[in-house]
Amino acid sequence: MVAPTAHRPDDLAFRDADDRRNLVTYTAPSASHPGETNTCTLDVLTMQASCDCRGAHAGRPRWHVALIDLAWERHPVCREARHMTTAQLAAMGLKAARMCRVYRRRTWNTLPADRVALVAARGEWRRRRPVAVALAEDLPPAA
Repeated sequence: MVAPTAHRPDDLAFRDADDRRNLVTYTAPSASHPGETNTCTLDVLTMQASCDCRGAHAGRPRWHVALIDLAWERHPVCREARHMTTAQLAAMGLKAARMCRVYRRRTWNTLPADRVALVAARGEWRRRRPVAVALAEDLPPAA
């Protein structure tokens, strides 16, 4: 765990969501190297965070890596997904996935709002259905 600092999740700026790899990307200004910007990513399914900053490459804990999950939880679409019923969440995820497929087929790109909605829906779905539970439900009953 990173020692408490004066930093808050609001210090991270949301940049994009990757619907193919289930990643969200945030940036933060470097405190030790003025003018540089660090890019952090969070895998919303595993909650693994990484950063391209010099401190992370040296193996030191970084405040932006420690706070990226909180920043993502505060994203408006993520908050909205958290308050949806399971049926609403499934509908949001299916619609966003369909829109991403359609736009990728037509224009080779997707709309940012669709990517964020899809990643948020997948992350919330995984939060509600942890891997161990999902695997146990998919296994045949013991004889």
